[in-house]
Amino acid sequence: FKAANVFIAIKPKFKNLQEKKKFIYLPNGVDLSDFKNKGTKGRGLIYVGRLEEQKNLFFLLDAVSYLPKNIRAITFIGSGSQKDLLAKYAIKKQILLSIIKPVKNSLLPKFLSKFSVFALASLSEGSPKVLLEAMAVGLVPVVNNFATSRDIIINGENGFLINYDKKDFAQKLSLLLNNTKHCAKISKDAADTIKNNFNQEKLINQEIKTLKKAADNI
Repeated sequence: FKAANVFIAIKPKFKNLQEKKKFIYLPNGVDLSDFKNKGTKGRGLIYVGRLEEQKNLFFLLDAVSYLPKNIRAITFIGSGSQKDLLAKYAIKKQILLSIIKPVKNSLLPKFLSKFSVFALASLSEGSPKVLLEAMAVGLVPVVNNFATSRDIIINGENGFLINYDKKDFAQKLSLLLNNTKHCAKISKDAADTIKNNFNQEKLINQEIKTLKKAADNI
């Protein structure tokens, strides 16, 4: 550790370490040539990811169940051990749940653009790239307040952070689905966040410069 010239970190907390001169913050990035905000999107909720316990999807379905019947629907793109249980639970809760098998990353922007809100209820996440990709397309994120979500989302500005409260989660979903002007404003701010801070091309160029500088100092 002490002998190293530089460490590249994907989490901003490393900025605060004593030997911070060794750390360069380079988060995950998004290929903006594929994930574009075209301004026109569909309306509705989507989740993309594994259908596993850590993703807290029964919590998410509980939140969706509080929505009025005309918007009580969500699409999952993913697979996992909880698929059948989630499908049965959605029926019990009178939720229109569509589960689509995983798609190639190159096709994901097309699927995302059919929706307006990205829901992520995980108990924890590493560095959730799919969240960045959804925001890049212009979806508004409603996300539980796990540690790395706070590195990306400013509550009320480019999305919403929820303190694991189902009714609050549902309230924010309802607000975005029923108030298209408010949703459109936050959508633009979400996409701008990715363009300004998580542009993959810029981050790769920054990483190359950092590595070259470190090599020159060996």
